[in-house]
Amino acid sequence: MVKLLEPELAPILDGSVSSDEAIEVSRQHLEQDKPNPRWCIPWAFVLWQKGDYSGAYALAARYHTLLQDDGDFLLLFGMIARQVPNRRDEAEAAFHAAICLQPDRHDAYYNLGNLYFAEERFEEAALEYRRSLDRYPDGSL
Repeated sequence: MVKLLEPELAPILDGSVSSDEAIEVSRQHLEQDKPNPRWCIPWAFVLWQKGDYSGAYALAARYHTLLQDDGDFLLLFGMIARQVPNRRDEAEAAFHAAICLQPDRHDAYYNLGNLYFAEERFEEAALEYRRSLDRYPDGSL
């Protein structure tokens, strides 16, 4: 898996906390008086990882307005929306928004390529994969 969604996801990705622990920590942070909305990221990621795309989408959609300028969130939102029926346009918009915010964000180009590939838009997919590789530090994913 490519490096993404730091720092909230680091403990999940490196295995130092379980999925259930990540959800609980996220929930506790989001229930505070003035929560940082970025704490929805690990919770939504875990739901996405488990294949609960509807649950991940419902959670992420609640924070979309607050995090519309957050490249990590937008990448995850696109990854989630891509898996939810009738949310394809939201996925594409999220990937493009992440790219606009961070033009060197290789993972957003890669996921946009995956979206196009799944739709058999192979030329567009190839272009996005090339853009991703051009931006990846060592040229490999």
